[in-house]
Parts: sequence; structure tokens; C-alpha cells
Amino acid sequence: MAQARNGPSAGNGAIERLALRLAGSAQSGDPAYERDFVGLLVLLSPRIARLIRQYRLDDLREDAEQAAAIGLHRALTSFDPDKAGFGTHATWQIRGELQSLRHRMRLDQRRSAVNSGINTVSLEAVGTEQGDGERVLEFVDPAAQSRVEGGASDAMTWR
Repeated sequence: MAQARNGPSAGNGAIERLALRLAGSAQSGDPAYERDFVGLLVLLSPRIARLIRQYRLDDLREDAEQAAAIGLHRALTSFDPDKAGFGTHATWQIRGELQSLRHRMRLDQRRSAVNSGINTVSLEAVGTEQGDGERVLEFVDPAAQSRVEGGASDAMTWR
């Protein structure tokens, strides 16, 4: 019995209580909401860390943690206690955000994309001058991926 109080179910009870309190309260800006939201993130941090490793986003940890926070917020706004426990619902929402991040950041790094020769393409053609003064347009921009990742990172940063 002591093991049940100290085991995973003890954390799940705290997660459920916080989620019910947050789902029925004011949104961000309220100091109590912010404190409870951070508390919920702390309780879910082992699960979030496991999902980040599972989706191989360790090198994008800050972005992945922001995506997880977005998933948690989405889970709070869509939570229905009659349909599922909050831990399960939150996990699916967080997974969705992490999958979306992985797709945006690693689309052309997947094995199938590499095997097919797919590259990140710039929306603007990059022009290079030839020796005879003729300008040749190239549509594959090797720097496009770093610009896309930087833009996605800036867009996901909370301010």
C-alpha cells in the first residue's frame, strides 16, 4: 500500500488535481494559473523528457520543451474528464506537438527523403554568376535549412 502512494499513481493523482483546477480557471496572466501550469510541467517533465528522446529531438531540447508546453496548454483547453484521464490526454497532445516539430525540422533528413534525393529548397532562386557574365539560377539552397530552423525557433519562442 505504501508503494502505491509513492509510486506512479501518486503523481497521476496530483496531475489530475492540477489539471482539473487549471481547466476550470482563468487563463494565462493569472499568477495562480501560471504557478499551477509550471507545477504541472514539473510533474510531467519525466514523461516529456522520455518523449523528446523517443522522437530524437535531444539536439532541439529547448524547442521541444516549448512544443511540449504548447501541447500541455492545448490539452488543458480541450480536456474532458468524462472521456479520458488528463495524463493520457496530455501525453497525446504533447506527442502531436513533438511530431509536428520533428516533421518541420527534420523533413528532409528522414531516410526516405535522403534515399529519394529530396533537399530543402529555397522559395527564392539563388543566382550565381558564370565566368561569361551569365546568371544561373539554382533552386537548391544549402543554407535554407538553417534559416528555416532559425525561423521556426524564433516563432516558437515565448516572449
